[in-house]
Amino acid sequence: MPFPITERVSYKHTPLVQVICQLRFPTILKVEAGLPVDFQERVRHEFPIFQEKQLQTAYQLSAGLKDVLPPEFRGLLPQESGYNFISADEKWMIGLTKDFLSLSTSSYSRWEEFSNRLRGPLDSLKQVYPPSFFTRIGLRYQNLIRRSELGLTDTAWSDLIQPHLAGILSNNDVGPYVQDSQQVITIELRENFGKVRIRHGLAKVEDTGETAYLIDSDFFIEQRTETGNEAIILDQYHRRAGYLFRWCIRPQLHDAMEPTSISGNNN
Repeated sequence: MPFPITERVSYKHTPLVQVICQLRFPTILKVEAGLPVDFQERVRHEFPIFQEKQLQTAYQLSAGLKDVLPPEFRGLLPQESGYNFISADEKWMIGLTKDFLSLSTSSYSRWEEFSNRLRGPLDSLKQVYPPSFFTRIGLRYQNLIRRSELGLTDTAWSDLIQPHLAGILSNNDVGPYVQDSQQVITIELRENFGKVRIRHGLAKVEDTGETAYLIDSDFFIEQRTETGNEAIILDQYHRRAGYLFRWCIRPQLHDAMEPTSISGNNN
């Protein structure tokens, strides 16, 4: 494993703005052949709001992030037409197209809740539109660190972000004057679990002008995966996401977010 194992914690002041899981499969034309009536009936009790529209894919950013990120970090792929199924509080959304099923939330608290929310839509997909196999499995965590929300307004990024990530921001002479800095890193995961693509760097919060720090980690595997094996991969990704985040931040930031220990695997 490329990231050191750390204790699993929950942050009182979490920087998470969105978590997205996407499972891609070979094209199923039946999804577009008619309205997904049977699928909706299976998920409607948890996701009662229905929309037929352009979907946000796992490669694209949440609405809350679009206004704070530079163009380099915005959506890389075009949207796909399909269907949204949204929770009553509008904090959870299923996306369904002929090529993928996704679950996203702006209200992530624990992996167990997210995994349970995914189970129903995934079982419904297998019953109504059974995919032959999955071609890509991804789990993405988007963190936006705002110093003002943590009582760290006057603290340098070099004291909050690990130097192997912060780069030039760690330089005491130049770092305080850097206005714009972003990077995309792709790291291979061991044990044949795919890769993680990390997008990180400074991001301007449009409504306040505050400079925040983005840590956007997209764990994915792009190879044929038989249905039924996706849970093992996603469990590994959520665990590694916690390790990766701790690998990115320094103790002062960790403490400022007020962590609480959680028994079991990370994140």
